[in-house]
Amino acid sequence: MSEIGKSVVQNNRLLAGICAIACIVLLMRVVPRFIASLYALYPESVLQQALQETDRPLSEEILHRSGADLDNALVWFASAEYWQNLAILHTLQENSLAISSEEDLLPKSKSEIINGLKLSPVDSFAWYSLATVDDLLGAEPESVLDSIRLSIYAGRVDQGLLLPRLALAFSYVGEFDEEMEALIKGQIRLAWAFQRQGLVEFTADQPDFLIWVNDALINSPDDSARFLHDLENFNQKNKPPRATE
Repeated sequence: MSEIGKSVVQNNRLLAGICAIACIVLLMRVVPRFIASLYALYPESVLQQALQETDRPLSEEILHRSGADLDNALVWFASAEYWQNLAILHTLQENSLAISSEEDLLPKSKSEIINGLKLSPVDSFAWYSLATVDDLLGAEPESVLDSIRLSIYAGRVDQGLLLPRLALAFSYVGEFDEEMEALIKGQIRLAWAFQRQGLVEFTADQPDFLIWVNDALINSPDDSARFLHDLENFNQKNKPPRATE
């Protein structure tokens, strides 16, 4: 074989070796994710059902199986989403009336949320979840409000969190600083833009919140007037019937 032929063979072998290594590296990255995703399929469907059918508590068997599957998924691939889903499952299990357990699952949920945030620190829902769990655990108000604050910074216009964040934050209204007040007023303006009916209903349920809405909309007289009109209409339609003598 000529020198040119030997050189071509060596180059081909080198190229084949590089391709083989690249394939192995790719498989090492893809296969664990794929196996983890298979384990996560059942828990994901369970969580979707739980969110859609909030009046139907999940059985202990379903929750335990879902948690075990997510544990297995995390063995194969550490995903922020899997950690958050596991935290949600444990919170559901803690709150489920169908389950009686001596184990306090809320601290475990908090730890799982934090693990997820380490992988994805800009997850607005995870920060809100951490605030919710801390609230249930009776944590310091500053800790709860800090998580709400970070949730807002991570997803200021996250429409699904506008009203839940306002509701949770308002229970700590006495602890607001100037920064938090500005953030809450900004969330109120966004809620009026995207969740008008929800904002009206929340204010009707929490009359003390009205002053915050008025302050948030003070620079927009038309919006303020429209809100007050909608609130009055809602209160009139939902006025309890007068007791008959």
